[in-house]
This record gives sequence, C-alpha cells and structure tokens, in this order.
Amino acid sequence: MAKGDTKKKSDVSKKPISNNKSAMKKRKTPVKKSTTSKKSTSKKKTMTTAKSVVAMQAPTVKTKSVPIKKIDSVQTPIVKDLTCCCPEFKPKPWDKKEIKWNGKFFVKDTIISLFHIPLNFGSVMKRNYKKIKAASAETKNPIVIVDELSPFHSHVYIGVTKPVAKCDDVKLTGQFLSRVFEGPYSGMKKYIKEMNEYVKSKGKITKKNYFFYPTCPKCSKKYKKNYTVILAEY
Repeated sequence: MAKGDTKKKSDVSKKPISNNKSAMKKRKTPVKKSTTSKKSTSKKKTMTTAKSVVAMQAPTVKTKSVPIKKIDSVQTPIVKDLTCCCPEFKPKPWDKKEIKWNGKFFVKDTIISLFHIPLNFGSVMKRNYKKIKAASAETKNPIVIVDELSPFHSHVYIGVTKPVAKCDDVKLTGQFLSRVFEGPYSGMKKYIKEMNEYVKSKGKITKKNYFFYPTCPKCSKKYKKNYTVILAEY
C-alpha cells in the first residue's frame, strides 16, 4: 500500500507542473496581441495626424495664388500703353534745315553711359516727365536731345513750354544746321563725319553737336525706321 501511494503521489505532483506550463503559455499569448494592437493604433493615429496637417496646409496655398493674379491684372494695361509711345517721325522738316532757337525752354539732366550706351535713360526720363506733366509744360511735338559729352556720361535736354519746378531749367539760344540719318546706331561715326562735311560745305564751323532720337527702339521696330537727327551748332 505504501508503494501504491507513492506512485499516485508522484503522478499527482507531475500533473500540476504540466498544467502550470500551459497556463504560462496561455498568459503570454495575449500580451503579444496587445502590443501589436498598440502599434496598429499608433500607426492609425499618425496617418490621421498627417492627413489633418495636409488638410490644414491646403488653404494656405490657395490664398497665396490670389494676390499674384491681382498683380498681373494691374500690370497688363501698363505694358499695353508702352507698346507704342512715339509718334511716327517725319524727316522732311528736319533734314538739311537751318534752325534758330531764342531762349527755348528745356529741362536738363545727366545720363550715365557705358561707351555711349545709356544705362539709366529710362529712369531719368520717367522722373522728369512726372514733374513736367504736373506743371502742364508738355510740348505738342516733343523733342529730346543729347550732347554725348563723353563715352561715360552725357546731358539730356527735354523740350518744355515753360520752367518746371524742382528741375534744372535751361534756355538754349543759337543757330543750328540739321541733318537726318536713317540706319543703325553702329553707323554713328559715319553720320558725324557726313554732318561735319555738310557744315563745312555751308561755310560754317561746328561748335557742338546735339543728337535727337525721335523714336524709341520699340517704335523703331514698329515703323521699320531708325532715325537720328544731328543738330550742329555753329
């Protein structure tokens, strides 16, 4: 009886051990499931936050495009007005003529050049024309002459009907011989040589040359003519 009892006791002691192992395994499995569920929920949260960030940024892109359209709509009419700013030039009243000025009004300013190529001509003309318009001193037939003092600077004279406030007002008095030349600006040396010969043929001596460009480069392309008027003061 003692031996039988020992066997039963050993069997009983072994069974709980196997049950404990299976119980431990069962307890471990739900722990793993809980970690995966946390990762999946964290991924969902990150996706939702990313979508919310994109949704918040989308309206800012639309608001930036609005002022750009407004700027374009304002600038377009200005560009259209500048496509044709010069009247068509008629050379006959200026070619091979004698001109006398007695105290003719001009607004004088300085232009910076690089080998006779003006660098700030547009800005100089713009600031002076604002003052001329404000003073109602515009001429019917505008004339702008340049003296081309050196390759690096020159004086520009804008014809006006009366003195203009806050401008360098000058009066030109003298006698001039004029010639009209048609062609590119690269032929300027040739034009000056022909002008000097013309003045000599009239028995005169040139004191100073003035250059009148009746049309801007854009309008010269439109009219397909590029004129240069040289006024030789004698």
